[in-house]
Amino acid sequence: MSLKTLHLIFVACSTLLAFGFGGWCVAQFMEKRGGLYLLAGIGSVGAGVGLIRYGIVIYRKLKNMSWM
Repeated sequence: MSLKTLHLIFVACSTLLAFGFGGWCVAQFMEKRGGLYLLAGIGSVGAGVGLIRYGIVIYRKLKNMSWM
């Protein structure tokens, strides 16, 4: 597996984890009304959006590199 493939898989998994954690934090905020849950949820969703942008930039930069 090439470094390019590994990097893109890692970014995709990290993005899913960030959105999943953000969703969990928002659900906890709705249930318990803890302000830190909302703050963590917003931060996590922001990180997920940032990871999507990063993944697009990296994909475009490494587009001409081989997958193997």
